[in-house]
Amino acid sequence: MATYCVFTADRRPLLDDGSVVLVRDRFSWAAAAFGALWALGHRLWFAALGLTGAWLGLAALVTGGVVSPIIGAAGALLTGFHAADLRARGLWDRGYRVDDLVVAPDLDEAERRYLARRRLARVEP
Repeated sequence: MATYCVFTADRRPLLDDGSVVLVRDRFSWAAAAFGALWALGHRLWFAALGLTGAWLGLAALVTGGVVSPIIGAAGALLTGFHAADLRARGLWDRGYRVDDLVVAPDLDEAERRYLARRRLARVEP
């Protein structure tokens, strides 16, 4: 089972395209492998800038030797582990707010459970 954090856009109807975003809390191999490009793909401009700056700074400080690949791998692992946090922060900055937390085996089931829960919340007084 996976955990999904549900973000909803402020002042937008629930069924509008993009008004609900589910972010799975897990390690992201794409973020670890591609870093700044992954951030740009998710419209995380400042995160992409920060990742690029961090990689350039590390490259300037550490040139060659055994330490350089170890630091690069550590940076990639940190990026992969914090990818969900970066996405959540980017959504928060764009006006989305945390609405719910859903545990489900996949994204489709998480969406179904969230919408069913919302429907029940509206019916009850």
